[in-house]
Amino acid sequence: MGLFKTIQKVNKTFELKEAICKKNIEKVKSILDSSTKKKIILGINDKIENGWSPLLSANASDVNDIEVVKLLIDYATKNNIILDLNEKNKKKESSFMLAIVNNNTEMVKLFIDYANKNKFILSLNDKSEKGWTPLLSANLKNNNNIEIVKLIIDYANEHDITLNLNEKNKKGESSIMLAVANKNTEIVKLLIEYANKINVILDINDKDNDGYSLLLNANITNDNSLEIVKLLINYATEHNILLDINSKSKEACSPLMLGINNNNIEIVKLFINYATKHNILLDINSKNEETYSPMMIATNNDNIEIVKLLINYATEHYILLDINSKNEKIYSPMMHAISNDNTEIVELLLDYAKEHHIILNLNEKNRKGYSLIMIALVHNNTKIFKELMEYANEHHIILNISDKGDEGWSPILGVNTKNVNNFEIAKLLLNYANEHNIILDINETNENKSYSVLLAIINDNVKMVKLLMDYANQHNNLLNLNGKNKNGYTSIMLAIIKNNVEMVELLINYANEHHIILDLNEKSNLGKSSVTYAIGCSSASIIELLMNYAIEHNIVLRIDKDKINENRLVKLRRKYQRSQKFKNVNIKVNMDNTNNNSKEKDEKNNKEMKE
Repeated sequence: MGLFKTIQKVNKTFELKEAICKKNIEKVKSILDSSTKKKIILGINDKIENGWSPLLSANASDVNDIEVVKLLIDYATKNNIILDLNEKNKKKESSFMLAIVNNNTEMVKLFIDYANKNKFILSLNDKSEKGWTPLLSANLKNNNNIEIVKLIIDYANEHDITLNLNEKNKKGESSIMLAVANKNTEIVKLLIEYANKINVILDINDKDNDGYSLLLNANITNDNSLEIVKLLINYATEHNILLDINSKSKEACSPLMLGINNNNIEIVKLFINYATKHNILLDINSKNEETYSPMMIATNNDNIEIVKLLINYATEHYILLDINSKNEKIYSPMMHAISNDNTEIVELLLDYAKEHHIILNLNEKNRKGYSLIMIALVHNNTKIFKELMEYANEHHIILNISDKGDEGWSPILGVNTKNVNNFEIAKLLLNYANEHNIILDINETNENKSYSVLLAIINDNVKMVKLLMDYANQHNNLLNLNGKNKNGYTSIMLAIIKNNVEMVELLINYANEHHIILDLNEKSNLGKSSVTYAIGCSSASIIELLMNYAIEHNIVLRIDKDKINENRLVKLRRKYQRSQKFKNVNIKVNMDNTNNNSKEKDEKNNKEMKE
């Protein structure tokens, strides 16, 4: 070939490769037709730039064009050129391998047909720079292509090629590992059948670089996990292989832990049965990287069936479950169970503790500073609350019922929150305190400066307020009825706002009995006093109670000028004018709202209203 022809060939081949890379099929046709007419034999197998030939370029992931490949095959056939499907780029990827990586089933078929017609053998066991063979590539996560896997196996069988099933890529992954990780049951079956046919033993206990074995990979997610685990157990049994079911990943997760984490009861049963059958002791007290044991995972997932399985397994194999152990979040199995409001799991753990003489740490706290008793209370679970107290009494444990969490809530405050408001739990709590000589601070406040009586009033719970008053009387404690929360509300204000006549009367009676003067003129953050709130309520009885209380204690009731026109106090007094029921009540009207506390302004701007 002359120099000119050689230069023409190189130039046209480069031009062809550029057209292929740009996916310009018309130009590809034009170059091929022009070269044929001019009798220029293009180097379609030649690697002219960065190790890529026109054929390799047509199979690059960003091209992947079967029409271009067909044009190249047609051109090669006309010019007696054999396309080198095994030729590799700099990454050691052949056109055949690229077609598999691209998940292009039709391209793979085309190359197999072409190789058969031209009587050359495709390299099925060659590896790319990253250690990928064609079979490994067919099992890429984004491919997971059973049809291509079948094509490779069929081609191998037809040409007496033995596929290296245990070959791994640079990540330490074999073909069956990838198939299991992809949860492709059919490919797993296919690879097992092929391994049996060629008498190859699969390394089913082997791990990838991340420490994941087949059993671990099978249990990462729930999809097809059960069927794949059964396949692996059956394969191990048929080939006398003992599965390492206590094997752990880099995260210290065992197959059992992963099965529990997925709430897969059947897989957990499979592992327990397999371990029992083969005299393997499952490590059921071990913890993963996040410091969760199997029991912690089961209780965290609120899975009572798995909790029962673990307890039964431990009992049958004389293993003592560490049910007091905590994870990094400071949660024990019992704390998980109570947090999930699962009474049945709590009872199972209590029974297990009693049966095995385990003393549960009932005063342990989570990161919010809440103990078990407080968590049960927050979930408004009277039964759990009662059973924890009974267990504490049976085992001579003194519960820390006065402790506050990080947000300033103690049990006596918590029992009066809107979401709890549980009279039965409150009674249990106060009785427990009395039985164990614990003095509860009824006047203690949370971060909102709310105290127990105030919270009970917000809940409109007269019964609860009476209970708290009785407890305070029993221990000679005075309730701080004039105490204000962060919004400036006192107990009497809230009782009036709730329009609860019985509550107002209860507070007044308590105040009288204990010589407490209720500050009816104290104002909330909104600038309103008890009297002002009473004006807006719909109960004349509440206004009457306040007026009687004011008369009895010589209190001058102060109201703002802007309330005069709608002042129900005035209307009520007029209503009772003839009977002179409220003859001695004193009301002062504040004419200047800017300084309600000034006595001088009271004398100057307010006038006394008497009937």
